[in-house]
Amino acid sequence: MWDTYRAVHPLYTITNPGCNRDMIRSFILMGQQGGWLPIFPLYNNYTSAMIGDHGLALIGDAYLKGIKGFDIESAYTLMRKNAFEYNYDYPSYVDGKGRRALKSYLQYGYIPLEDTVKEAFHQREQVSRTLEYAYDDYVLSQVAKKLGKREDYKELLRRSQNYKNVYDTVSGYVRGRYADGKWVEKFNPYLHGSSRKDTGNFFICEGTPFQYTWYVPQDVSGLIRLMGGKKPFLDKLDRFLNETHYWHGNEPCHHISYLFPYAGDGVKMCHLL
Repeated sequence: MWDTYRAVHPLYTITNPGCNRDMIRSFILMGQQGGWLPIFPLYNNYTSAMIGDHGLALIGDAYLKGIKGFDIESAYTLMRKNAFEYNYDYPSYVDGKGRRALKSYLQYGYIPLEDTVKEAFHQREQVSRTLEYAYDDYVLSQVAKKLGKREDYKELLRRSQNYKNVYDTVSGYVRGRYADGKWVEKFNPYLHGSSRKDTGNFFICEGTPFQYTWYVPQDVSGLIRLMGGKKPFLDKLDRFLNETHYWHGNEPCHHISYLFPYAGDGVKMCHLL
């Protein structure tokens, strides 16, 4: 799901909505039988692999685009459980049921570096997790809005702004942060990070802080304001591409070339594509 929710499933909503519908029905059935909506299912099993909670994106994207043929109320019950409830059953949590580090995320509005997220295949990667949870919360907020669940909508929309809690306005990049609010001192925004490699940017999943800084698809206008406006935003995008930080072979970069029109430069995107 970490790989496919970004492009494959949105494509299926256009080219093969029936296939997407059937996969969603399987997702819901697995959640009903297993008690939790899966996060990264593999071979019909729960796993704790990768980050985020993108079953919400799969279901929410299809529902909001008008695809029918699945029980959205049953789906919402499971989606909401993932977003609001921590799994206290340790063996099943280790197996992959429930969001990783949800307690920290709800307490601080981000996942602090002290939480090592040890019950996961990818450990740590706190900043990337925060960013992706903020997006998932936004998707669920839109589902809640359409279903008339106003209180959930307002709370989830607020949580979708949690990306701001890991954006360091001084350096201009997303950055690891401790529970007391202090930023990690040893920091190189161009260094590839992963909890599975011994790097200083262990708080980033399969990418660099520069690459993940752009991961705010739910609020590009808010990110533009954080960066100081459209011109600084476009200048930084240009530098990102000109200095070859863009890496289309890995998922967190897939949307970045499409950001130019949000700041008023659709011509640049057309040239890139």
